[in-house]
Parts: sequence; C-alpha cells; structure tokens
Amino acid sequence: MAARVLACGGAAKKVCALLNEHGYAARAAREYVSERAKDIDAAILLPPLCAEAVQSAAEEQAKSGAAVLCVGVQPPAGLGAVHLPSPVSAAVLLQTLAFALEMRARLHALEGENERLKAALSDFKLIDRAKCALIQYLGMTEKDAHRFIEKQAMDRRVSRREVALDILKTYES
Repeated sequence: MAARVLACGGAAKKVCALLNEHGYAARAAREYVSERAKDIDAAILLPPLCAEAVQSAAEEQAKSGAAVLCVGVQPPAGLGAVHLPSPVSAAVLLQTLAFALEMRARLHALEGENERLKAALSDFKLIDRAKCALIQYLGMTEKDAHRFIEKQAMDRRVSRREVALDILKTYES
C-alpha cells in the first residue's frame, strides 16, 4: 500500500504531483486543517505556513505517529520533525521522505515491542508475588512454588499469569 502523504503550503500541488508520480498517495492543501490530516503516514509542511500552523500541525502529527517534514520552515523542537532548508531538490525531498517513513515504521515496531515487554514484566512480577504467597502461606521453597505454578498452568492449560492471579485471589484476599 502506498504511503499516504499530506502536503500543506504554497507549493503543495507541485509536491503532490511529484509524490504521486513516485508512487505515494499524496493530497495537497493550501492550509493545514486537522480534518484533512486524519489517517496519513506523513505530513510535509511548506512555506508560507505561519509558525503557529507549523507548531500545531507538527504536534498533532507527532502524537498520531505520522512522519513530519518541514521544508523551509523551522519545526518545533522535541517532536522529531525533519527540517529541510528551502529550496530543496526533488531527489532530496523523496529520499528524506522515504527515510522519515522508514524511521516511523521502526518507531512503531519498537513501541509494539516495548508494550509486549511491559506486559511480560508485569506477568513476571505477578508470578513472583504468587510464588511469595505460596512460600509464605504453604511453606514451599522458591523452587517448589515455581514448579507448582508451572504444573498448574500446564495441567489446566492456562497461562502462568492466570494461575498466579488465582493464587493471589486465594491468599491475598
């Protein structure tokens, strides 16, 4: 699927024509309007957009996870927007856009991995609390508590997390 790009500013139509020619699904807009910017992969902000419009557009797109390229307008700091001085050649624009979209994809993958790791860490903490409950209330060793949770999970065909939750419900209620 072609990357969806919104170009805003004075030369937006010209930039759109270039992008569409190179396989992007590009739309042009004279001014940045939030409603037009829904479900895009990248925004290219061009002069003569005012500083406030660039600021709000860059902030909004950074929150949505879209790549932001500011051509000839200084992007706000800390949002990860790419600045290209004007005038910019077509080759540099296309290369920078491709790079920004690749970085956006990598960032999304890392965010997904981060969420998966957070969930795994949460599960480990929960299982550890359940082991502590078994040790405290049933006098098991750490090794026996671990083995108990593993065996219960296998026998009941549920996750260790579910077994840990049941143990904690029983002993910490």
